Amino acid sequence: MQRSKAFMIAVLRLQALPGVGAKTARKIIAHYGSAHAFFESPRDSSIVLSVKESKTPSDYLHALYLKLATDEFDFILANKIQTFYFEDANYPYFLSLASDAPVLLFGKGHLDTGTKKIIAVVGTRKMTGMGREFCEQFIEEIKPLDPVIVSGFAKGIDITIQRAAAEQGLQTIGCLAHGFKRIYPAQNRPYIKDVMEQGGFYTEFFSGMHALPGHFVSRNRIIAGLSQATLVVESAKKGGALHTAQLANSYDRPVFAVPGRTTDFFSVGCNDLIKHLKAQMLTHSRDLINSMNWQDQPGIVLNMGLTCGTELETKDKATNHTAEESVLYQCLFSNGKMHVDQLASVLNWEIKVLYPCLMTLELKGGVRHLPGQFYEAI
Repeated sequence: MQRSKAFMIAVLRLQALPGVGAKTARKIIAHYGSAHAFFESPRDSSIVLSVKESKTPSDYLHALYLKLATDEFDFILANKIQTFYFEDANYPYFLSLASDAPVLLFGKGHLDTGTKKIIAVVGTRKMTGMGREFCEQFIEEIKPLDPVIVSGFAKGIDITIQRAAAEQGLQTIGCLAHGFKRIYPAQNRPYIKDVMEQGGFYTEFFSGMHALPGHFVSRNRIIAGLSQATLVVESAKKGGALHTAQLANSYDRPVFAVPGRTTDFFSVGCNDLIKHLKAQMLTHSRDLINSMNWQDQPGIVLNMGLTCGTELETKDKATNHTAEESVLYQCLFSNGKMHVDQLASVLNWEIKVLYPCLMTLELKGGVRHLPGQFYEAI
């Protein structure tokens, strides 16, 4: 929908106000009907006066905010920036389902994802060689699905996965923690062209805004919100990638994590996600594809590795299992998807015995962890 200049400037003006986040802005628009009506209404006539006075600066009608909005509108026109208002049909569908999504999003490039699968891939800025290798292999394996790869265009895992996607001809979208007049980190500037050829960039920040620490936290919700699934490749015990995973969980989107050795500093975060059942273990792209039920795509041949579709293959798998693992595997293979509590009841096992056995089988590729603490044989 083509919005008028007055409409856009009012929305920009609302977004320019300090202290007004996405949720507050939505409340204001819901009550007044529009951002323009908010600024035109008398200060003392609203039943949500507290929203207007306590969540916005007392001088919210100051000319400064109007000038910021007008200047930004001029920048948008001059640079052909795309705008996405949260009530319009062109707003990214999966992001629109998040209650804290930006009221207005800025974009440039090829951002129409159509009906493509959308996967967020995030991780540490201090990527290891194994992390780089995994990113490249993951893109190679999942390429036949022609998914959209979303990330933060940061150092490390983010830029590696986006470059790999662009090189394979996949659409990739970078979510920025600053405005379009900036680029952070500066060393990624040479890769802008590659991303723009196949995809583009989103940001919620005005064009001149710098990449401030708090902006990365806000940016993470856009990464998680845009995507149907989020994959964490490498992460220390704390980091932005874990925050993105937390947000994806809060949006009820599947989260996957690549496990690593317990002694590896940049595997601790991923291992913790898996350990606390906040992410499904991913050792091959097929883990994500199967979990998302994307394996049956007409006209697409995926390199899914060996399957367990025959009795012979099932026997071959069982030969690599301990006695306890074989019992557990056969139970899942015979009964299909089962909840951990149901498994414990059927096998008459204590949870403290069941979980280590499930994790070992998952590492061996015998079972798959599904959302809601369900498991199934592979």
